[in-house]
Amino acid sequence: MDCENNRLCLNWENGLELAGNGFSIALAPPRVEVDGVLREGREPSLLEEDSGAGIVLLRYSLSSEASAETELRLYPGFARLRHKLTGKGCRLTKPAGRDRFSYTGFSVPAASSITEVQVNQYAAVRHAYLPQIVRRPEAEWLGELIFMGPIFIADWNEKRLAAATNRSMLCAYEHGGEYTDDFLRFEIKRERDAYAINLECGDGTYCNGALFSDEHPYVTPWFHIGLCEGGLADMLRQYRSFLLRHQSDSKASREPLIFYNTWNNQERNMAFRGRKYLQDMNTETMLKEIDIAHRIGIDVFVIDTGWYRNTGDWEVDASRFPDELREIRSRLEAYGMKMGLWFNPSAASIGSQISKAHPEYRKQVEGKDVNIGQVWETEESYSMCLVSDYADWFIEKLVSIGERYGVSYFKWDAVDLRGCTAAHHHHGGENASPEEREKNFRFLCGMALTRIAAELGRRLPGAIVDLDVTEGRRYVGLGFLAAGKFFHMNNGPYYHDFDIPDAREVYRKNWNVFFYPGAARNHVCRQSLAYDEIIPSVLFLTHFLPDGPSWALRNAMASLCLGGNGIWGDLHSLSSEDIGEIASIIGEYKKVAKDVTEAYPRVSGFIGASPEIHEKINPKTGRGLVAFFTREPVDAVYVTRPLEYMPDIIGADGWEALKDGRLKIAMKLDTNDARLVFLHNAGPGTAGNGPVP
Repeated sequence: MDCENNRLCLNWENGLELAGNGFSIALAPPRVEVDGVLREGREPSLLEEDSGAGIVLLRYSLSSEASAETELRLYPGFARLRHKLTGKGCRLTKPAGRDRFSYTGFSVPAASSITEVQVNQYAAVRHAYLPQIVRRPEAEWLGELIFMGPIFIADWNEKRLAAATNRSMLCAYEHGGEYTDDFLRFEIKRERDAYAINLECGDGTYCNGALFSDEHPYVTPWFHIGLCEGGLADMLRQYRSFLLRHQSDSKASREPLIFYNTWNNQERNMAFRGRKYLQDMNTETMLKEIDIAHRIGIDVFVIDTGWYRNTGDWEVDASRFPDELREIRSRLEAYGMKMGLWFNPSAASIGSQISKAHPEYRKQVEGKDVNIGQVWETEESYSMCLVSDYADWFIEKLVSIGERYGVSYFKWDAVDLRGCTAAHHHHGGENASPEEREKNFRFLCGMALTRIAAELGRRLPGAIVDLDVTEGRRYVGLGFLAAGKFFHMNNGPYYHDFDIPDAREVYRKNWNVFFYPGAARNHVCRQSLAYDEIIPSVLFLTHFLPDGPSWALRNAMASLCLGGNGIWGDLHSLSSEDIGEIASIIGEYKKVAKDVTEAYPRVSGFIGASPEIHEKINPKTGRGLVAFFTREPVDAVYVTRPLEYMPDIIGADGWEALKDGRLKIAMKLDTNDARLVFLHNAGPGTAGNGPVP
């Protein structure tokens, strides 16, 4: 395939090779154990090519009975690829007791620096998944190294004639789990003139004897290959752009919409008001909140748990919403807002039609159905297995709900990777041990979530699915981002996260620590910004409290405008002054929200520092914002990166345009204060202050 639109180029006739940005990388064909023999793909042939879309489908021969189809999608600087095993009654085997599938391999120069980028380390005290960029110099002296990633980057200096050029190469995989889940991994061996790297399966990717055929192929996760002229920092910047613009067909998941969720009011009812969680789940209360949400600029209004009669059936509770959400839908549509609903994808109540009609879909451990008890003051529920035919039923249910009620946002909660050992689902049969079936369930569960979300987006154009990853054992990684986004944090840590003896009993009415307005909760919720130099912050929905006093409100809104984009319940308790202030801030933010989403982060100080400053300015347009936070009173001075156009500036105590195109901004902050400086109306042909002198 020829290079078009700056895409990577593909040469497959003499071995799979990707080229772009001035160099190329040769990729090894898949190697997999089939029917007891380790087989390598050979004799590639072209099955399909769409030059306009940048899609290529190749077929490798594995044996007379088995083939590997490799699908590639080419983008500027990056490619996505996956393998699909087809055949005539062939089996994946592992007589040595471990999975054997090498998805791809490649070599980089021996002078390369090796970097692992982790995205799914869970920090219990901070109650958040956090990324970590780890340089791996030990690859040089150990000779052999294994790590999980999911992102591998090599960068090196390449001499060409009299000049030297930096190069970098990335390989990543779309899967997830906590970092210690060894589903996929990179195996690195130091050779004399190069590092040889293989992307290998780990443990649990299939059960011994798993059958695949033309009708029922075995499909791997997607993988990413990236080529960049520049070093590690350049690759991270370009990869972030790829994840934002190209990875997902769900463009709506990348839009900087403002989300509102009703749960905080429900929680306060239980914790402070002597009421039940679902007491305000009714048409009258929702309409009042929708009116306020419209005034402050909400785009997506999410009705959390309690809108339904029972899980599994997912029918509107007529005792709470007699008109089945019709008036709510009409009000939202009149305001141009989207409706969202809460779901637990793996829950079906004991009395639900699906649970009674298909008890075989229930999760089982040691032969017993898994009962998860009452779900937020509704009937007890079974946990259903997403690696069974239940997943297809759930797709149809969600599509039906979207069409009937006008729902375009689906919040998925409480899906962890605790296993199922049933032998009659799609994660191993009677010949596999319960332990093997459980591991394969955990590997396939997240892929099932991604498939459901992708199909939902395909059948309901513009639909958004978010996956709650507020606790550990969730499906965190690059996989789900191919179809949706993460609900990264709501209230933050629990008392028992801090090793307080008997915390679950002492604080049984509410385990949460940080559900009060103020600076502390925002310190916790801003943890998601750690991802922004790798994965855009818009993909980590985080909810902030809208409550006064004014300093607390400013702290929360400044945090929200950095990409968390969520407000957490209880709007009808706000004063008119609070509503006006929030509306003003969100109104200014929306003018630059797309630029903030695109902008690569620049941070001065750590979370909670005095001062802590975040710059999110698109240098090509000059639009964006700078957010200031502090714990102690401070006179802060900040100098931006160079801008091509000088913007109009709103919110600064003082500012000065420097000769190199930078802005010098001065801000005076009080205790626990936060301030936003917005940069508007820049770029050619606008009313801004024109090009930088």
